[in-house]
Amino acid sequence: QLVDVLQAHPGFYGRNGCIGLLDACRYRYDVPLTLDAIPLLPKVMAAVGEALEPLLTALVGADGELVEFSGMLTCNGSPAQELHSDTFELHDSGRRLYSIFVALQDVDGRYGATQTVAGSHINGGISGDWEGRDVTAAALPCGAALIYDSRLVHGAGVNQRGGRAMLILSVQHAGGAPLRPAYVLHRSLRRDGVMGTGRVQVRELVTWAVRGGGGTMGSTH
Repeated sequence: QLVDVLQAHPGFYGRNGCIGLLDACRYRYDVPLTLDAIPLLPKVMAAVGEALEPLLTALVGADGELVEFSGMLTCNGSPAQELHSDTFELHDSGRRLYSIFVALQDVDGRYGATQTVAGSHINGGISGDWEGRDVTAAALPCGAALIYDSRLVHGAGVNQRGGRAMLILSVQHAGGAPLRPAYVLHRSLRRDGVMGTGRVQVRELVTWAVRGGGGTMGSTH
């Protein structure tokens, strides 16, 4: 179904020529989603919100904002990413962004499971001394989630098996967009249309999903 979403936007996503050929190309696609993009998505997001809302509330508060909602497609043969941090220059700000990768299929090392460097978000992230530390591949069964501080050094491994699909979300402290964020959010889900601000609050994830994205959500509108 995510491939269908890609095919609906050939001008934007077709530039590498592997639409629908996930087992024969070397690229990754990060697709901004809305709840009406895929029929099952509201149900999936309601389940994700119910499972994760208590944890996300503890991390960024009930008024924390959803600032990324996308589907990631990784093709067979995609090379490993360079280890990197999604955000930096915010290590002393007290404001945090957390990303969530939800596996839509079993993901092991052959699918290019995300590699992480434990503790690298604590001592400076990408600018810290993480060379030589243990790198762990985050193998995930279908439906499991990897949740990480956006400063954590990480990167996808080599995909040697086939097309891999992940649902990606990011949440951050309300009004606290970190410097140089790396996330994908459909313009309709941005507060006041501004990248880096989300109109859906953590406390509203389940309600928002059940409504299918309709209605006015909370005080961030």
